[in-house]
Amino acid sequence: MGVKTTELKARREALELAVTLGVLAWACAAPQPSQKTRQQSLAPSSPAAALTSRSGLLQSGQIRKMLAGLARMRRWRAIEAGVVTPGGNASTLDAPPILFETLAPLVHLEAAAHVAFDRTPPMERAAGLACKDLHGIVEETLARGEVPLILGGECSLIAGSLSAASNRISSLSLAFFDAHADFNTVQTTPSGYLGGMCLAHVCGLFVDPLPWSAASPFPGKNVFLIGGRSLDPGEMENLDRMGVRRIAPEASDAVLRIRESMRDKPVWVHVDLDVVDPTSMFAVSHPTPNGIAFERLSELLSAAAKAGRVQGIEICGYLPGKDRQRVLPNQIATAVAGMLSQGVD
Repeated sequence: MGVKTTELKARREALELAVTLGVLAWACAAPQPSQKTRQQSLAPSSPAAALTSRSGLLQSGQIRKMLAGLARMRRWRAIEAGVVTPGGNASTLDAPPILFETLAPLVHLEAAAHVAFDRTPPMERAAGLACKDLHGIVEETLARGEVPLILGGECSLIAGSLSAASNRISSLSLAFFDAHADFNTVQTTPSGYLGGMCLAHVCGLFVDPLPWSAASPFPGKNVFLIGGRSLDPGEMENLDRMGVRRIAPEASDAVLRIRESMRDKPVWVHVDLDVVDPTSMFAVSHPTPNGIAFERLSELLSAAAKAGRVQGIEICGYLPGKDRQRVLPNQIATAVAGMLSQGVD
């Protein structure tokens, strides 16, 4: 019910905005009238008169500035990216279309781009190929002036998405929401799970067969790990060595720290849904107790969107196979709706 209400409100506001912009655009395009003509033009039958009589005559410079800002706003482009590596749960391959179906009405998404995951070759090779495919789609999306909304898939997809983004966007920051750090290496991993090494990989602690097609590693000092409540000893050393900054999402100053860290910066947002406590977000591959609530995740995402300039979002970790009744997609959509509705520039 909450999602439907939000959708109706968004559509109504969009219609009102479209009508207003039509009037403003008409006013900007019109030639500047003389004083006498301007006075005559304020007849009640004129659309411009109806606007100006209610709110006062707007200066054409103000109007043009407003329209220029709105023109810079870009559209979300959904990208379905089912990626999984050995040790992960193949159910995550089924998550992208389910998430798309729930999110599409919220932000009026068109048909999603699709990253193919070939189940024929060994899984490691298939994941590498899928990440390369994702890199190309994200690069194309950014070149078109659109903003990627990537629906995963496990976290290893970041090897394809962030490489494309960092190539095109200078001084990019990464807000990495996750119960884990995903910062192991081949030398420190206790399990060998590639998904648990993917953030270290993009920061330059490379691991095969994950690709990295950017010109240089992503700077660890530009990474904000928001979560990380379950870390291996080797991960903590790696995080410190690479300069990754950590924010505890449950802390009272978390919103303030996110705002200060990301204010006016281009930001790439990665969300592994296991950052939410498993009593609420139970359909994940590595449930970890003492997480945050969906409402808190929504608050933190909105803080990042308001402070920074969001360049892309990826949502990972949902396992439909553990959610047979499909109770979670609406909760996930509600948690990210605030961030998606704020627009991007």
